[in-house]
Amino acid sequence: MTQATAVFAVVETGADGSTAGPIEVPRGKKFITKIKVSVVPNAQPVVTGANFIIKLSGGLAEGEQEIVCYSTQYEEGGGTVTSTKVNKSKPFELTPPGGMMLNGNDIVINAAYVGTDPGTPSISVTLELS
Repeated sequence: MTQATAVFAVVETGADGSTAGPIEVPRGKKFITKIKVSVVPNAQPVVTGANFIIKLSGGLAEGEQEIVCYSTQYEEGGGTVTSTKVNKSKPFELTPPGGMMLNGNDIVINAAYVGTDPGTPSISVTLELS
């Protein structure tokens, strides 16, 4: 994620981060049954916080959905110091009751963060379909 705060950008879909584009929904798949998201900020300015949001669009029967999937709050020291501590967090996991109905179109995944700029964070999004 290299965009400015509060700006949605398409999540790269290539394993090497080279291809931005929609996810083709395989024939016969009708629902998103699970969403998993991992976020890794590469810098954490102290006394700050950021919220990470994914937006799913294009392939959802109920229209686009925005989901807050990760938040940081870091309070150590002050000023413009940047922490180099390693903070581990579990991936966000959402299992929508009954699933999110698909409409047969490709799914576009966008991501954004709001709050203090956490450097150049990385985000990973996994969709399980049925």
